[in-house]
Amino acid sequence: MAAGRSFISNGSEYVPLDLKKGELSFALAPFNPHPNVHTEGLSPQEVKEIVKGSTRLKAMIKEISVSNGVSEESVVKLVDEIVDEIGHKMALPAVRTVAMIIRGTLRRVISGIYIEKQGLEELGAAVKRYPVVILPSHRSYLDFILVSYFLLENNIQLPAIAAGQDFMNMKVISSLLRRSGAFFMRRTFGSDRLYKLIFTVYMQTVLTNRQNPIEFFIEGTRSRTAKTLHPKLGLLSMIVEPYLHGLVDDVLLAPLSISYERTLEESLFARELLGIPKPKESTSGLFKAKSLLFTSYGSIFVDFSKQISLHEFCIKNGISRIPHGIQPRNDFSFLPGEREMVLELGYQILHKINKKMKIFPSSILSSLLLHFNNGGVERDKLINWMDVLKAEIEKRGGIVHWNNDNSAAVFDHCVNLLLSSGCIRIKDGRIEIAKVEEETRLRHKEGCTVFDIMSAQMTSSALANTLNNGYTELILGHYRNQLIHWFISESIMLTCINGISDIELDVLKKRFILLSQSLCKEFILPPGPMEKVFDDTLHCLIDRGLIEISGSLIFIVSNEKQEVLSSLLSGLIRPFVAGVWVMCLYLESLMGGVQSLKLTLRNTQQLAAKLIHNGFIDSHEILSLDIYKNTIASFNVTGILFEPELELEGRDRLVKVLNAPKLKELTFEIGAVLFNGSPPVSINNFSKL
Repeated sequence: MAAGRSFISNGSEYVPLDLKKGELSFALAPFNPHPNVHTEGLSPQEVKEIVKGSTRLKAMIKEISVSNGVSEESVVKLVDEIVDEIGHKMALPAVRTVAMIIRGTLRRVISGIYIEKQGLEELGAAVKRYPVVILPSHRSYLDFILVSYFLLENNIQLPAIAAGQDFMNMKVISSLLRRSGAFFMRRTFGSDRLYKLIFTVYMQTVLTNRQNPIEFFIEGTRSRTAKTLHPKLGLLSMIVEPYLHGLVDDVLLAPLSISYERTLEESLFARELLGIPKPKESTSGLFKAKSLLFTSYGSIFVDFSKQISLHEFCIKNGISRIPHGIQPRNDFSFLPGEREMVLELGYQILHKINKKMKIFPSSILSSLLLHFNNGGVERDKLINWMDVLKAEIEKRGGIVHWNNDNSAAVFDHCVNLLLSSGCIRIKDGRIEIAKVEEETRLRHKEGCTVFDIMSAQMTSSALANTLNNGYTELILGHYRNQLIHWFISESIMLTCINGISDIELDVLKKRFILLSQSLCKEFILPPGPMEKVFDDTLHCLIDRGLIEISGSLIFIVSNEKQEVLSSLLSGLIRPFVAGVWVMCLYLESLMGGVQSLKLTLRNTQQLAAKLIHNGFIDSHEILSLDIYKNTIASFNVTGILFEPELELEGRDRLVKVLNAPKLKELTFEIGAVLFNGSPPVSINNFSKL
């Protein structure tokens, strides 16, 4: 194991990575991982040659040559270029170089990196015998190389890592990453069948060779909001295919939870959510981020879930490999039930990742500050409610990293961490959410500001205040979001009840299902039929003493602590519910028309800014474009909207209301939930804002 004294936290033993080891000692440390017992290993170039010689690829080369009327030699030349574009060139010196760069950075900004000992040992044992796929959570760019770093430190075979092609724009960095095991893929394959096949064969060759585990992010991209994203199934399907074809006896899937006390990209994420374009990845941009080296980002924890055997998972789901034995290997296609199995597998991986994510006290404090955001909160009140919310998370099975028995000391540490992020301040002895005083804090590097992106019909100073508050609230929301998954179904139900003296059971059930459907792409909801989730949630809240039932009526328990807790739990998702309502309002004005997705998002965000400015909604988080993207995705699932795939405006998708009665019903019901039956704005008067 890595040097350093292990310690027990929440029943698990952790070993810290040694960030203080001298650079020369680190560079010269031996690295002799035990090879997989079932392979002699292939060099990166040998893997490429196997890909080029694939019978599946040769068949497609002939097909393209005939259909396009070009020579096979020209197609082969294109194949060679694509394979070189994709393939990694893993070399230990490059891995050590990248690890040294990472160590030098982390030593300045991170107080410690702690690896769960048992999970690491189990991963080390697995890669010696099986094809292994490592599936980390994705909250930061650091995730990309952090896994390789701690495997290097612990003498475990390094992974080949699926990386987005964005990194190829970073000249020196892209070369280092490729030599550290990164193989690159385009963000979308589109209709390019040749590229998709080459990438598929390359990835499957690495897997079946077994020399290196494969690593990729099942969420696809980094989560800007710190909520777990829905699974992307393309790469996972590529992993399942060789097992179904009998090329490997099993594949072990290793979910990995990487928890950050403070995320390095917090400021960048808040800007992106407001609509400021993400800067292109570049080497120069990386060096301009040197300001990160002068602040504290707390601790990082790495936790392992129990590995998933693909063989056992398929048996459990009634999936047999026998039918694929008669299927030509050059013409693989999923049989009935197999795509659904892959989808279920994706969600099971994410549920495992969520379960092992650490909840830091700073996430609890952020939740409280956003809830009690009324001019500042007293220290003692915050400390008391931090203890309460910690206990509620632990009752539900969450792991809270409370590294001091003294809650006041924990609180002071959290305050210092959030002060360094600039999102809170202390005024007259009270903690309050800070305001960004200068527009320049929100400027994009080319001089483009949010004002250029949002041309709202307000004075620039009023818009500036609205957006500046949104910036700091979105940073706090990033940390609050890390604990929402422990309460999601309860929060939805309490949102449907909160503020109402009593509610009929049938009305509650209807609203619960409507609201859950509207948030189905915002959150990963509990599995199972919605009616069962409703019943389970209802009984859970009754058992915990938060609600009571009398006949067919549901009440919030009349007790000051329980009432505040109910309000707090419903408040966790209130910004997202408010965002759904704002989108409903805007779409009602669009009724019968078709509009580009980009314009729909921009105009809905503009309406949100006006509603905040006029005092109708108090949460600036509804300025987040992510909320409206997820709402549109949810509405597509529920049939309220559709986005015609063949009707394009440039590269932008189009949005059209498909089910107007259902949209009107949802607007009314969510308005009733948010405003106790009396929404302050309707389709008839919001245009006058």
